[in-house]
Formats: sequence, structure tokens, C-alpha cells
Amino acid sequence: MNQTEIPRVITSDELLAVVQLGATTVHELTSAGLFPPAFQLGGRRVARLVPEVHAWLAARAKELDDAEMRRLVADMVAARPDAGYPDLRALIDRIIAARPQGATPGDAVARRRPDAAIAARAAKADA
Repeated sequence: MNQTEIPRVITSDELLAVVQLGATTVHELTSAGLFPPAFQLGGRRVARLVPEVHAWLAARAKELDDAEMRRLVADMVAARPDAGYPDLRALIDRIIAARPQGATPGDAVARRRPDAAIAARAAKADA
């Protein structure tokens, strides 16, 4: 994306259709720093940046653990004020490169521990 191009935004309804999660889950993940936060467009209207949502989905596909996801989200939010948007794939690759030597994506799944509220809600839904 060049510096004159503005990233597309996605509204809450569109977001839920893309990530296939419920509004409560997205809110809990955002509160835990595991999902890119929305920003105010005006009035009560909020949105998220599409490149951040795509990066989040790519990071989940690469099985980043919660600590890695928090770092990715923090890096994405920190990059927002920049005139040009960062290469988000490079952020994901940099976080993966920081994994301990010999760690694999399967290790990340074993390390991932959902926040207590998400785990409790999932257990309740299964019951």
C-alpha cells in the first residue's frame, strides 16, 4: 500500500461475518489485547482497518499464541499514526522469528490458553 492510499475500514457487522466470531467473543478478545481494537469514525460509528483484520486472520492461521497475538496487535496499533501502513506480514514474520529455537506452530497451539471468560463461555455453550 502506498502512502497516499488509505486502508479500507470494516464495520462491526461486516467484521463478524469475516471472522466468524460473535460480538461478545470479539469484544473479549479486544479487551484482552488479542484482537485489533476499533476506532471511532464519528458519533457511535466505529470500525477496524481491513489490513489489521487480515493480519489477525493470517496470524491465527499461523497459530500464534496469545503472547504473540498481543505483540502483533500492539505493533499494529502503534503503527496506525504512520503516514504509510506497515507491511503486516513482515510484523507476523518478525514475531514468529522471535520464537524460541526449534518451536513449531503446534507448540503455539499447546501454549495458547484462552482468557477465562472465553473458556467459561465455550464450556457453557458445549453443555
